[in-house]
Amino acid sequence: MPSAQSAPLAGARFQPERIYWPRPGRRIATLGLLAVLGAILSVLALRHLHLGQLPLPRAVCAVPAAVCWLAALGSAVTLLRGTPRVVLDGRGITLTLTFGSRYVGWSDLAPLSWSPSGALTVQGLPWDGRPEQFTIADIYDVPVQTIARRIEQYRTDIVGVARFGAMQGDGSAGGGSFEQAWWSDFADRRNETAWATLAIVAVLILAYVLEVRFAVVAGADGTQSPASMLALGGIERDYVLRNNEWWRVLTGTLLHINRLHLITNLFVLVLAGWVLERVVGPAWLLAVYLLGGLGGALATLGFAPAHLVSVGASGAIMAVMACGFCLALRMPPGGLRRLMMWLTLLCLIPSLLPARAAAHSGVLVDVSAHIGGAIVGAITGLLLHGKFEESTQEDSGRQLALVIACCLGLLSFASVGAVAMRVPTFQKVLDDQMAQFIPQARWPTDPEQLRAAGPGLLSDYPKDPRSHVAMALFHIHNNDMLDADGELHEALRMVEHLPAGPGTAKFVNLVRGVLGPVLLQMHDRETAIEQVRPVCQAPPDEQPDARLMTVLHTTGLCP
Repeated sequence: MPSAQSAPLAGARFQPERIYWPRPGRRIATLGLLAVLGAILSVLALRHLHLGQLPLPRAVCAVPAAVCWLAALGSAVTLLRGTPRVVLDGRGITLTLTFGSRYVGWSDLAPLSWSPSGALTVQGLPWDGRPEQFTIADIYDVPVQTIARRIEQYRTDIVGVARFGAMQGDGSAGGGSFEQAWWSDFADRRNETAWATLAIVAVLILAYVLEVRFAVVAGADGTQSPASMLALGGIERDYVLRNNEWWRVLTGTLLHINRLHLITNLFVLVLAGWVLERVVGPAWLLAVYLLGGLGGALATLGFAPAHLVSVGASGAIMAVMACGFCLALRMPPGGLRRLMMWLTLLCLIPSLLPARAAAHSGVLVDVSAHIGGAIVGAITGLLLHGKFEESTQEDSGRQLALVIACCLGLLSFASVGAVAMRVPTFQKVLDDQMAQFIPQARWPTDPEQLRAAGPGLLSDYPKDPRSHVAMALFHIHNNDMLDADGELHEALRMVEHLPAGPGTAKFVNLVRGVLGPVLLQMHDRETAIEQVRPVCQAPPDEQPDARLMTVLHTTGLCP
């Protein structure tokens, strides 16, 4: 009885490898449901909530939460591996499972049968021992009846060739394997110019040139100010949801904080886009890129910190990388699969550079946009594989890709027009708002002068949170802790309603650092420790000056 390791029958080389992938829709829904349920149970376990009069033990929620997360992890692995998948080749039928596989050779294949549930039963002939048997359910990208007809065709062709030896020659007429078809088509395109990738690079460079030229407020050290990002179409939750400026979800992906942010994103885009465009074509590359940018922007609206002005093409680029990685996972082993996986993983390392640079410059990193773009790219990659024929790269969904790319491209162009129309109005509003903030020339640099100028600054600039801090220092000097507490809390409240900028985190920590000793003087040590805890845990570049940190450590507010 031939085993799975035996050589293929004569004539098997004339048969291309066929792979049937399971439909991912139900698995994606199951994965999402398990993840949501696990998150809810985890929150219940961590917070030790009480239901009615009975305490809810942690284990009651912790154990089911762990089970849900493990099940979700298993579903994710199964989804990414594309199992259970059916492979037909010159040796026989292979059912690849998440862990392990089942195999029946063509010479051992018994007549096919159907189970009462409508699944196809594959069984080997009982030559010796217990024969191999497994079922193929109707969960694939083609009807299970089509798989059954293809199995019968393979068995007839291959066993017939092996019995009568009717076919001779070098086997080139058979068309090769599925992997060879992908790799051959890729090799044919490798010298072609990646026009879609280069077009995206050109658009991003042009957008950055215009962004620097029309900046409404000059930034420091080559970094664009939050006000300029907001005026030129950056994504900010209140402006999008409350002011109905939905065009920001498209324009925000065209902007970048500084040159390093732009260069690093372009480097990653060229690496990932160069390969993916040759695999899926320029139309699908543009569609994946634009869908990823849109998904990242929507994730920003849902999960990013309030008043964060989010810009950058990172979400769209993450979608390109995730799409390429998921396509590579579902490809048969071979050169193209290795190339796509290694280049995609290589892109993940430089993709962290913008985050590190932004963190050192004080700019918040919008991780939600990265995750949102990656999720959209992964889903698109899983669904996109079914759009290709089994043994060729001709894409039956190219028209759909063109429609998606054209629609989102035209909407992006219209969104840029909306920004251009609103910049003059935004400039005027910004000038009026800037008049309410303390000019740099009037801001005292000496602490003694700042304390003395508190009443005057608060009178002239009541909407500037810094004037409230100066007034709080004035009250502290006069030993009026109650009024100082009120001014500091007012400063924190005002900062929450301003767009986050490079110095926002450090200013908030400064206010909290001053508020801690004030509360301690008011004999409220517990609240003081709670207010100061974020300051003690902040990175060194976001902490206030050394003198204030020394006070916090001396008083025991910081451990």
